[in-house]
Amino acid sequence: MTEKYCVFCGKKYATTHTYNKHILLCNLLHKTEKERKKEQANMLSMNQSEMIQVIHLLAAKCNQLERKVDDLAKWVTKERNKINVLEWLSLQPDLQPDYVFSDLFHHLVIQERHVDIVKQNNLIECLDVLFTESFQDKKIPVRALTHKPGHLYVYDPPNPDLKELLPASAASTSAWRESKNPEWIVLCNQIQKTLLGIISEWKKKHRTVIDRNDKICEEYNRTMMKLLISFQDESTLNKIKRILFEIVKMEIRKTSEYEVI
Repeated sequence: MTEKYCVFCGKKYATTHTYNKHILLCNLLHKTEKERKKEQANMLSMNQSEMIQVIHLLAAKCNQLERKVDDLAKWVTKERNKINVLEWLSLQPDLQPDYVFSDLFHHLVIQERHVDIVKQNNLIECLDVLFTESFQDKKIPVRALTHKPGHLYVYDPPNPDLKELLPASAASTSAWRESKNPEWIVLCNQIQKTLLGIISEWKKKHRTVIDRNDKICEEYNRTMMKLLISFQDESTLNKIKRILFEIVKMEIRKTSEYEVI
């Protein structure tokens, strides 16, 4: 079968039927303004069947074009309404913290009563209480969004002394970034070390009582065992991150209109 090419637009057609449908409409579309006016004066030369065919073709083309425009409009709206979490956090003046994430440990108030929580429960419960107490202040360097479950963002701006040495792309990046697991392991290790220091001091002060009272001695040993857990364990770390997420999570208003990325 010989392939047919449109002399007006160059499109190729394999069948005579589709070629004839196309050429009828394409011929009209490629006429000059002068030719169109002349065509309008001679419309009666086109038989009824040809006119109906042209109308159907134009209607189909119009419907196809409308669908494409609708799809394009949806895509444009979606692209326009995407929210970049890091950029959004950087643009919220009320969320800018008073200190950076690397200083978070120094803003945690760890006391002997937190060791008591470990005694009565476990270290995870103790961390839950400690973080809840410490994050009551809104100016904290840790954030999470309800629409991004499992993701924790920390405030960690570049060192201002090094900013001039950074490339422009790096120097202009957000001070907020997504946290990494090793950072939480380090923080939890620091808390653990402090709690161990507190219980060690308690042991020194009550050495005589511990040596004479088996019950207190057993309680001390159990507490030490509860404290000596590894945060390298993925299950343990994930529990702590879920606790943190629940404490610091927040919602972007009207997020139903946006896609959070």
